[in-house]
Amino acid sequence: MGTYINFKQTDETKVTETAAFLEKHHDEEGYSIAGLWTQEDIDIETKKLKDTGSGCPDFLELGEGQFKLSATSDEDINTFIQIISEAVIYFGLTINKMPSNADDYLTDIQIDSIYGLQKFKDFQKKEEDHYAKYDKARKEALSIKQKDLKGGVKLVETWGIQKMWLIFGTAETPQFLHYTWEVDGEEYKDLYRDEKGLSYLLIPLMDMGPNGVTKVNDYLNYAWEHMGLRTQPLEILADVYNIYPKELKIGRVKLFEANYLKNSDIERGIYFDTDKNKFAYKNIALTDLYLNNIKIPQKYFISSSGITFSIASKDIGAFVLEALEKSEDKKAA
Repeated sequence: MGTYINFKQTDETKVTETAAFLEKHHDEEGYSIAGLWTQEDIDIETKKLKDTGSGCPDFLELGEGQFKLSATSDEDINTFIQIISEAVIYFGLTINKMPSNADDYLTDIQIDSIYGLQKFKDFQKKEEDHYAKYDKARKEALSIKQKDLKGGVKLVETWGIQKMWLIFGTAETPQFLHYTWEVDGEEYKDLYRDEKGLSYLLIPLMDMGPNGVTKVNDYLNYAWEHMGLRTQPLEILADVYNIYPKELKIGRVKLFEANYLKNSDIERGIYFDTDKNKFAYKNIALTDLYLNNIKIPQKYFISSSGITFSIASKDIGAFVLEALEKSEDKKAA
């Protein structure tokens, strides 16, 4: 990244000689100050692309060159201005992309010698006016979106400091939610963030087919591997869809230590369905929790032994994650 001036020889018959002229002039380290993208460069990169898959024949257009203004010494900038102004006069070179902040690096005299000072001022004003319209339209579109969408299904961890919202909707693949706006007939889009700066990760809805759970699990794993999701997919499946992994193993835990339940609450009971060989759930009240006509002590819940246990619905995801972490710790030991 940085601030670049792009220049071009539009007469293809003069590309080679213009490039030869520019390459005669070197910077403080002995490298050419400026060069043009020639047919020879295109041929070299095309062959590399064919042989190794790493070539870039369309790095620049034929006859185009660029010079980085940012992080460049005044001496090298002065040399660049001198040779480019000569190339403009003797070879018809043109400046085809002038950055609007070029005056942060160049004097008015330097700008005038290669581009035209008044032309630059007019261009700069046009860019400022366009950005003002762009910024106004962007803020208006974002404000409307933030009124329509606040929060999501679950707040999940990411690689970064901030969390992000997880939402489920119509989509072909996992994607970050964007919002769009239009300026002067051109459409723009940007990553949507709520008023707290949190982004939204959209996961395709679970379909009713036999592979619905598998698909959502695959989507979540893809988001884990490629999109910065750092809340375990199995935790999300448990928390959002009430789907539990068969390998979930939990031992005896005292409720006051787990800090999950109030005795008066009606909570979600998770139990191991031996007929289906998987975990299932049902709503239960701890004050009426019985198994085979035997009342289960309220301070305990047990899982894989077949006895029903209870947990607040809001804590299901975290509970599953803890169980999986404990399981992994046992494997490692």
